[in-house]
Amino acid sequence: MTGNQDKAAAAAAWVEAGRETLIAECDRVMKCLTETKLEPGNGLAPARHLRAIQLMAKIMPVVAVMCLPDELISAAKLTRALKRSGLNLSQTSEENMADHARDDSPENLERLRAELESRLARLHDVLQQKRLDEDAERGRTA
Repeated sequence: MTGNQDKAAAAAAWVEAGRETLIAECDRVMKCLTETKLEPGNGLAPARHLRAIQLMAKIMPVVAVMCLPDELISAAKLTRALKRSGLNLSQTSEENMADHARDDSPENLERLRAELESRLARLHDVLQQKRLDEDAERGRTA
């Protein structure tokens, strides 16, 4: 296990160094962008300057997310996954049950009870068959 721990520590150090390098480079590029004077006679300079700004606008949020603690990133991923699944975290289970129409009529309850009993009977039969198969297998190996 020590080898895996060493690899994990080395990977974490590498990621941290990468984060620091990215932050430093972003700072350097932003400083260059703000200090650059555009000359009126150079037609390509404004386009290049705009392209650099667009790239920084895309890169900076990524670097900012990389700097967040892993716990926050995991929580954000979980929240997104729950939203995609359609679960509403602000709703309690009682509220969720109240939203759905529930039919407690005697006919529906009897139908549900019959369905449950048939499923239980089927499970019981499957378990019985498995026990018989296991007993037969033990008899052959003995």
